[in-house]
Amino acid sequence: MTEHRAYIGLGSNIKPEANLKEAARQLSTTGQPGNTRLTAASSVWKSPPLGSEGPQFLNAAIELHTQLNADELRSYLRSLEAAQGRVRTEDRNAPRTLDLDLLLYDGEEMDREIWDAAHIAVPLSELLPAYKNPVSGESLADAAARLLESQQARRTNQQLTAE
Repeated sequence: MTEHRAYIGLGSNIKPEANLKEAARQLSTTGQPGNTRLTAASSVWKSPPLGSEGPQFLNAAIELHTQLNADELRSYLRSLEAAQGRVRTEDRNAPRTLDLDLLLYDGEEMDREIWDAAHIAVPLSELLPAYKNPVSGESLADAAARLLESQQARRTNQQLTAE
C-alpha cells in the first residue's frame, strides 16, 4: 500500500496539556487504522482564542505517515476528537477538548488558514520552514515570523514526542 505524508494541527483549550499528549500518544501507537504513525512533532505553543472568550489554547503540529487517503484520515481524526470528548457546535470558536485539522497531505494544502493564523503557521513552520505559499511564494518560516509580530503566541516548555 502507498504511504502518505500528512501534517496535522492540534489544538485544545480544555485540559490542553493532557489532551494534546493523549492525541500524540494515540497517533504514535502502533496498530492504528491505515498504519498511521506520528513521525515528527513541533513545540507546543500557547495562543489566545480567536473570535471568542475563553481559556488560551495550546497548539502544535505533527507529521504523520499513513496509508489512509485524505478523507479516511479526516474521519479518523474526528473519531479521536470525539473519543476525547469534543462536541462540535455551530460556534466554530467554542472551547474544545481537542481539535485535529488536516493541514497538508502529500504536499497539497488542505487548510488555507495556514497562512493567516499564528497558531497554525508557527508550529507547522518548525516542521516545514521552506514550504511555499502556492499563490504568494512566501515561505512558511516567513509567514510564521510575520504572524508572530501581529498575533500573540508563545512557545511553552511542553513537548510532544514522536515515539
